[in-house]
Amino acid sequence: MTRKLHPGLSIDVLGAHYQVGRATAARWLAGAREALREFTRAELVAKLGLTESQYASLARLIQGRLDVSVASLLRE
Repeated sequence: MTRKLHPGLSIDVLGAHYQVGRATAARWLAGAREALREFTRAELVAKLGLTESQYASLARLIQGRLDVSVASLLRE
């Protein structure tokens, strides 16, 4: 069953929603962020033909300017 969440929920609310502890919810969220970073890196490198060095430069340029909400991804 897919459960829809709203963006901006705290880790405590996320944990309560899925009936897990705060630490588990935090690990899930950290894992989802890392998976998203890795997927984004792989896609940009592959589709734009970037070297790892070029990707690192691009990532530094946009760091802090791109706010991806994991909660919005969970809604899909």
